[in-house]
Amino acid sequence: MKRNRRGVSLVEAMISISLLAILVGGIARADFVISRRSYALSGGGARDGAMLQIVNKFAALPFDSLSAKAGTTTVSTAPVPYTLNVQVTTLSAQQMLVTIIVTPTNTLFAGDTVVLRRTQPAENPFDSP
Repeated sequence: MKRNRRGVSLVEAMISISLLAILVGGIARADFVISRRSYALSGGGARDGAMLQIVNKFAALPFDSLSAKAGTTTVSTAPVPYTLNVQVTTLSAQQMLVTIIVTPTNTLFAGDTVVLRRTQPAENPFDSP
């Protein structure tokens, strides 16, 4: 007696579906890791932009008003909400050290620290009559 076997048996179908599930699971995991890294990198650019803006602000402030800006501030606006910590250390009557620490509230983004050394400008010789 001859049997004509056309099609796929149940065991073959189960094995192929299991292999397909393992393959799709691996692709989904890789996609998740890549998207998480991409999100973290995009936040780094926004954090760097915020840090540049803060450093420019402290570089342009008058020397005598630096000490008044020390403290901690929380910024909750987009694209990267963060906590700003500014420490001002007086090195001498002519020099101050400004430490700027930006800590994003989202743990995926790394914090950043910049140390800015400010010197009081000398008298302008062209100001006197």
